[in-house]
Amino acid sequence: MASHGAIGSLIVEPKGASYFAIGSTTKQITSGAQADIRGSNGTVLFREFVVHYQDDVTMKSGDTKVLGMRNQGGEDDAEDSGQKAFNYRNEPLWARFGLPPDTPIQGGPGISLNDLDYKNSLSSLVPSFNCGTTPCDPLTPIFQAKPGTNVRFRIAQSAGHPRQHGFSLFGHHWNFEPWTRNSLILGSNPLTFEIGSFSGFGPTRHFNILTVAGGLTRKTGDFLYRTQDSFGFAGGQWGIFRVSNTAP
Repeated sequence: MASHGAIGSLIVEPKGASYFAIGSTTKQITSGAQADIRGSNGTVLFREFVVHYQDDVTMKSGDTKVLGMRNQGGEDDAEDSGQKAFNYRNEPLWARFGLPPDTPIQGGPGISLNDLDYKNSLSSLVPSFNCGTTPCDPLTPIFQAKPGTNVRFRIAQSAGHPRQHGFSLFGHHWNFEPWTRNSLILGSNPLTFEIGSFSGFGPTRHFNILTVAGGLTRKTGDFLYRTQDSFGFAGGQWGIFRVSNTAP
């Protein structure tokens, strides 16, 4: 049933924390893919973003009479089949170029995704086939924060193919093992090393990214987050972490 959307994430927050809508001091929430996590004194401990992997989504194109959307062409085996998404949303590269979903990554008698010019293809400042105006943001979650904000990305996959993934957040780094107090709570760990991409990730696994919006230099801009596997990325598993002074 996971391929039809029967998935979810359970996030365990620090003891005594409350969950508020992004940028709000009064609107408490009980679910959602992003929140401000506030301590018992009301101060924001960190801003939280949840990214749930889906790599075997059953999708349809057009009206309900149309059969399931065809797999992307040229996959190595069945572990690469099925449509891809983050949080029930995707932004396939073939769609941004106005191509059919079964366009192969490489090879084939016609055009392949590897034949395309990807300059500005992920930019929100440039129109695409699916988006004739700007900002041309992807349909995947746009996460926002002011530079210097403590943020946590919760990455999870409840079910799916056994194919392993790698997740990257460009322009940022984080502890490989972000645990402290004898591994009882998440926090800065001086005994581990820093990474900017996490691999070996698949169904029933999760990991936490504890970082600061804008990276070491607290820089503003749009930062790409994406899966590193080519079929997932081409299938729409990418999005934007927007760091700006006007973020809520």
